[in-house]
Amino acid sequence: MKFIIPILALLLLVACKPVKVTQQYYNDYVNPVASIDYEDTLSADIPVEFLDDYYTVDSKIVRLANQLDLFDSRVDNNWIEYQKSIQPWITNVAVLDQDQLFISGDDALGFDPAIRTILADFTPEKNRIFVFKDNRQFFIHLHSMPDGQYKTTVVEVDMNVLALEIPEHRTVIAVDDQICGPAIANFSEACINLRNASKYSGSIEINDRQWYWIRSMGSDNLVYLHLDQE
Repeated sequence: MKFIIPILALLLLVACKPVKVTQQYYNDYVNPVASIDYEDTLSADIPVEFLDDYYTVDSKIVRLANQLDLFDSRVDNNWIEYQKSIQPWITNVAVLDQDQLFISGDDALGFDPAIRTILADFTPEKNRIFVFKDNRQFFIHLHSMPDGQYKTTVVEVDMNVLALEIPEHRTVIAVDDQICGPAIANFSEACINLRNASKYSGSIEINDRQWYWIRSMGSDNLVYLHLDQE
C-alpha cells in the first residue's frame, strides 16, 4: 500500500500539468492582464474577431521567419521562387552579405539603394524586424554565421495582400515607432506608453476609445491594433 500512494501522487501530478500549462497559456496570450491599465483592476478581454485577424496574418509571418531560421545561409533562388509562388504577399526577396553585397534573389531588390540605406544601421541583434518606409514594407531577417559574419534576407511584402482576409480593415498593422501618428492619430502619453509596452498583449483607453494590441510572434517590432467598435 505504501508503494501505491506515491505512484498515485505521481500520476496525479503528471495529469494536472497539461491543465496548468493550458491555463497559463490562456492567461498569458488569450486573456492577459492589460500591461497598461490605469485602474489596475481589469483584464484585457481581447475581442474574438481581433484574435482571428491576428492569427490569420501573424501565422504567415511566423512560418516565413521559422523557415528563414531553418534554412539560414542556404536560402537560394529556388527557395525564393518557391516562396513567391505560394505566398502572393511576398513580392521580392534578396540575400545580402555583411558588406551588403548581393548574393541571390531578385536583382531589383538586391541592388536597390533604398535597401542599403535601411541596412546601414542594422546589427545582428535586430534579426526579425519589419521596416515601413516610403509606402514600402520589408521584413528583414539576419542570420549570424559561425565565423562572426552574418547574412541578411530582405523580403519585400505587400501588406495589402497579406492582410486581405481582414474584413473592413478592422485591425491595423504597424511597427513600434509608427503606432502614435500613422496608426493611432494621437501623440498622448497613453499612446506613447502603448508604443513602449513590453507585454505581449493588452488594452488601453485613448481619447475615450478602447484600443487592444497584440505583438507579433514572428517579428520583434510588429504590432496589431484593434479599436473596440462598441
